Amino acid sequence: MPRSVSASTAAIRAAVEEKFGPRPTNSYESLLHVLKWFADQPDSMQLVTASKGLYGKGEDGKQIVTGLNLGDLREIAKMLDGAEALPAPASANEITQQDDTPVGADDPDPADESDVDTAVKGPAPF
Repeated sequence: MPRSVSASTAAIRAAVEEKFGPRPTNSYESLLHVLKWFADQPDSMQLVTASKGLYGKGEDGKQIVTGLNLGDLREIAKMLDGAEALPAPASANEITQQDDTPVGADDPDPADESDVDTAVKGPAPF
């Protein structure tokens, strides 16, 4: 029997949805959701790291980091905006839900995080 969501959890979810929109339903909406969540952060903020130090040090003496930063993700969103194969919201700052399903309605036990995949995917870089 599924447990009910506590009042405090429901209030937190309502506040998050009000500020950041409903739960994303596809990859494009997820990208826009990330950009909205980190909207006040600089383009240089690293979000996805593929490697660190494997390419040595840069001219600044710091280890070279490869991956995607916020600026990269913002550029990708601009490239994808309006692409025919993707449902494009009105702007990169607006996330829309594709149906009227309440957020979390498909999760019988939202407090149970056992289905969260924390495994690192992909081959080892060496």
